[in-house]
Amino acid sequence: MTVLLAIMGVLLTIVGVTASVFSFYSTELRNNRRLRLGIGLSLIIISVYAGLVSIYAALSLATSNSSSSATPNSSLQTSISAMQPITVTQIVQITPTPDKDNISIEDTIGSVDIFNGMNDPQFQAGSGHLAILRNGTDVDYKFDYNLPPEGKGYARIVFFFEPMIDIAQYNNLEVKIIFSDPSSRCDINLRDTDGNSNYVRLGDRAFLGGIDVTSSTSNNAQTINIPLRINFKSVNQKTVKEIGFNANADFVRGMHSFTIADIRLIR
Repeated sequence: MTVLLAIMGVLLTIVGVTASVFSFYSTELRNNRRLRLGIGLSLIIISVYAGLVSIYAALSLATSNSSSSATPNSSLQTSISAMQPITVTQIVQITPTPDKDNISIEDTIGSVDIFNGMNDPQFQAGSGHLAILRNGTDVDYKFDYNLPPEGKGYARIVFFFEPMIDIAQYNNLEVKIIFSDPSSRCDINLRDTDGNSNYVRLGDRAFLGGIDVTSSTSNNAQTINIPLRINFKSVNQKTVKEIGFNANADFVRGMHSFTIADIRLIR
């Protein structure tokens, strides 16, 4: 439509110029002042109209080009962002459903945060990066960490219950986790509102072999079933505040990662 208006404006301009030239050389028009005046006014109106049409067409075309060039870029940016991991420090709280035989961590947590030893004056070493990987409705938590070759350091990801959660009705904590390499490992710990906590070391066969847990491996993912009352005796399970995954230089060094595919409370 914009192109047609532009063409129309050009054609009208050509008609106006041609008519003006014709009227100038026409003997009859030169001798008839009234007719010449009428045609002259008509030509002025046509020329003005043609000019306005041309200006409107040019502005419309420029606006259209600007919009069309911006749209693909913004859509592409959205597409790229959706494909990449999303780094977060907090996720939306979901109301828990206590009547289920098992509940996923996404049904109960209020926020998730990371803590780096490099920001801790007592350690000053260790860093971690959290990314959320979305696969349809599934959500995985990928944690990359880097611990010093010597000395102290840690990196930790913590799922907070806000204000707290009563897990006394559940018997087991089931964790599905994928380690990047055989040397990668972490502690999973529960902490109550009074600060009492216990931990279980994941990825360490010797440690897991000495406690009451069951585990299985499928497609590089380890599923570990941890009895709550046996392994978290110090924790008041009616007032659990957090579940944490801690990589510490006491038992692992260097750059590694693990991905938490699922955390589930089971009756």
